[in-house]
Amino acid sequence: MISLLLPLFLACDPGAALPSAGADSVVANVPDAAHPALDADVRAALGTPAVDDRFALADGVFLGEVVRLDYRMSEPTANSEGVPFTFVTWRVEKAWKGVVAGEEVTARIVGGPMPGNRVLAVSEQPVFQDGDRDVIFLDSRLDGASPIVGGNAGRYRLLEGGVYTDEGGALAVSADEELAVVGHRDFAQLDVMVIGAAVIEREHDVRDTAVGSPAIGEASFVRFLDARFPPVGAAPHVVNQDASAPFTFAYATHRFSN
Repeated sequence: MISLLLPLFLACDPGAALPSAGADSVVANVPDAAHPALDADVRAALGTPAVDDRFALADGVFLGEVVRLDYRMSEPTANSEGVPFTFVTWRVEKAWKGVVAGEEVTARIVGGPMPGNRVLAVSEQPVFQDGDRDVIFLDSRLDGASPIVGGNAGRYRLLEGGVYTDEGGALAVSADEELAVVGHRDFAQLDVMVIGAAVIEREHDVRDTAVGSPAIGEASFVRFLDARFPPVGAAPHVVNQDASAPFTFAYATHRFSN
């Protein structure tokens, strides 16, 4: 669902350094009963990503750092003056599918600054900042608003040595070797989004400094993914988007054309 946020909130300095935001945490072989502080309502709000499904749907799975953000408007059409998009470029550190470590991957995601002091933000879609490090499940074949598989659930944030969901849910590996959200951290990046020159505060379902168990460490999470998903060497390479190429976007069909 696309929501238009009309005034830009410029009270904060968009160039200022922001504290780290939340990511998913994983703790090895921890049963639900070990986390009495995290009740059913909180668990439901945080959600549990279906990592196997994300991997099957994605044509690119990698750990990368955001090294560039480019903002572009789609070409005007008979029904639209154009829609803002963000071109996110990652430098790949570790690859599982469809990419090669060391290369750069660029995806085009709906949302960004607009003319007239407006910004378009999209619910259930991640917002990326320069320097973010994440594990990304990308389907570059998607000809629509976002190629991140499952929206927010297709991004695992790497923060302060741990792994979190986009909403700050700490991930763990359960006794049956599945990912589970076992806690929450209220990182500052969860509360503030910088989109172009705009600094926007957003709300979250869960508010607490720390609830439940800590997140799995980054190295342990990478080992979990290595064991779960051996690198797919024969997979087709992801399609990189060109921020300099004109493109159109149709509201009704959510189809792109270059």
